[in-house]
Formats: sequence, structure tokens, C-alpha cells
Amino acid sequence: MSSKRDIFDSSIYVFSNYVWYFFVSNICFVLTSFPLILTIAAYKEKIFSEGFIFFAIAFLFEGPAIVALLSVMGKLIREKDINTVKDYFKSYRVNFLQALFVWSIQFLIIFALVEDIRIVSYIGHGKFLVPVFYVLLFLVLLMGMYMYPILTRFYFKMKDLIKFSMFFLIVKIKNTLILSLILILISQIMLYVSILCFFIFASFIAFGVMYIQKNVINDLEEMKAKQDSVLNI
Repeated sequence: MSSKRDIFDSSIYVFSNYVWYFFVSNICFVLTSFPLILTIAAYKEKIFSEGFIFFAIAFLFEGPAIVALLSVMGKLIREKDINTVKDYFKSYRVNFLQALFVWSIQFLIIFALVEDIRIVSYIGHGKFLVPVFYVLLFLVLLMGMYMYPILTRFYFKMKDLIKFSMFFLIVKIKNTLILSLILILISQIMLYVSILCFFIFASFIAFGVMYIQKNVINDLEEMKAKQDSVLNI
């Protein structure tokens, strides 16, 4: 009996489980991202010209997929064990509308900033604004690294989600710096290698983000517990 327990507790067994969890989570993510992957593969370098409408529609549904993947990785960090397929698609279903709404708002803001950069660069007037737009674009993307992990555990109105995300972005300096490096690395790989690389390593990236954001989730859970205890008095 003890030898069987030793096998289950062995580092090799634990490692093989994690490899399996990452692999299956990635498969689930690819399946729910298939319209976007197919659009990117079909249009390739013409994705932002001839295929932009199809790209935009498919891209909108990435929000729920990303939140589902983050949710599964967060549960793996907390509980060390998951029912990968069941947990993934449960989160995808439960968080679908909120994730879609938040992702759509962020997508519109990003699109507006990218268009501003393109137009200003083209016409040549007000070029001093281009660095400002780039900084705003980076901050919007960085806020997403806070918003979506929070969505995996809590339901907030949009204004409260933005408020908490901005608060932790400023307060959790270490988290913000590490996430900034991850964001820069991902963007460079997607720009200079392939967008599809993101889908290959998605589960590893999600695990890393959720591991970094553990303290943010814990802080929010403590805040919620204190609020509930006050209300129950």
C-alpha cells in the first residue's frame, strides 16, 4: 500500500500529470480557438487586409477561450489536480458572456489605438502622439493580464473590474514588471515568428500568468470574505 502511495507521490508521476494537463488544456483551447486559427492559416499575411472582417469576428470569441484556459490553470495551481476537459468547458460556458463582453470592449479600444497609430504615421502630422498611443496600447494589454485572471474567480461589473485591475497594476509592482516582460516576449514572437506559436504554448503561458497572479486572487478573496463577514453581522 505504501509503495503505491509512493508512486503517486513521486516527482515523475506528478510531472507526467502536469504534462498531461498542459497538453489536454492546450487541445481544448485550440478547439475553441479553431475559427481564429483557420482564419489566420487561410489568409496568412493578408489577415489584416482581405481577411480582417473574418479575423475580427473569430477573434472576439477568444475572450471566453482565454478565460477558460486561465481558469483551468488557476484550479491546477490551487488544487494540484483537475478534470481538464470538464473544468475547461464548464468555465467556458459559465464565463462566456462576461468574458465576451470584456474582451470585445478591450478589442475595440486596441483597434482604435492601432488605427490612430496607423493614421498619424501615414499623414505625418502629430507624430509626437505615436509614442503616447503605444504606451496606452501597452497599458490596455497589460490590464488584460489582470482582468482575465480576476474573471476566472469573480463576477464584477465592468467599472469595478477596471478599477481593481488598475489598482493591482499599480500596487503589485513585481507582478506588473514580470507580466510586462511576458507580454513583450509574446508580442515579439507573434510579430516576428508566427501568431500560431501562441496556441502551441498557450497552456504554459496561462499557467505562468495565474501563478504570478496568485497573490492578486488571494487578496480579492480576503477582501470578499471580510465584506461578507461585515454583511452577516
